[in-house]
Amino acid sequence: MLKLLAKIAYTVVLLAQLLVSLRFVLKFVDADPENAFSRRVFESSKPIVEPFKGLVQEYYQIGNFDVELTSLIAIICLGLVAYAFKQMVKTF
Repeated sequence: MLKLLAKIAYTVVLLAQLLVSLRFVLKFVDADPENAFSRRVFESSKPIVEPFKGLVQEYYQIGNFDVELTSLIAIICLGLVAYAFKQMVKTF
């Protein structure tokens, strides 16, 4: 039972990481926020990224590109959580 719960949690965290990664890429290429797809991605990922705002400056500019640091930090943290769940699956 615990193994099943760990697998479900692992899958949910990976999906959240995928969503935030997509947000990162769309922000990086300056996707139109009025587009239905990008708007949905931005709105869906906002609750995941929100807790990380204020840790560092929100954007870092590299040439003409803005890198959203809060999304990058969220991706790293979600990756660590996913790794922890993956290890739990292995131990059960």
